Amino acid sequence: MTVLIMTPERFTTADIHFRKNRINHRVLFGDIDRFVRLDWQRRLAVFRAGAVIGYERWRANRYGTQNWSIVIGRTVDQGSVVDVDGLRPGLDVWCLATGKARVGRLFDVLDAMRKRGLPPETVPEYRWRALHTANLLNRNPAAFVEGWSC
Repeated sequence: MTVLIMTPERFTTADIHFRKNRINHRVLFGDIDRFVRLDWQRRLAVFRAGAVIGYERWRANRYGTQNWSIVIGRTVDQGSVVDVDGLRPGLDVWCLATGKARVGRLFDVLDAMRKRGLPPETVPEYRWRALHTANLLNRNPAAFVEGWSC
């Protein structure tokens, strides 16, 4: 008799939440395995291990934007992960931008990638890490995309 031991596959979930002029937590890109609806304005996006994702969190109140961030990385099923708000259990973070200026520059990068026909999911880890460093140093990371091949 053969006994098969099934190991549960680990998933990463991302909170998706939208309230007009208050909250916008969304997946910018990535291969979503499925959605789980929590209520009429909240869902969970479920990713398998190894998926490259981009995730945005934005929150405001009557005084304006309170926090805004984008995180890009790979979901993992084992090893060390970085605890990121809205992502469970976490992510191997390749690029992180917080604040209006840095998030704006990262959106410029994503727009330049899409204009060149380069899907963000296919960009290698070392390029995201280089973009992260350039963004931290207040350089224009969109200029890096110009030399990339599709």
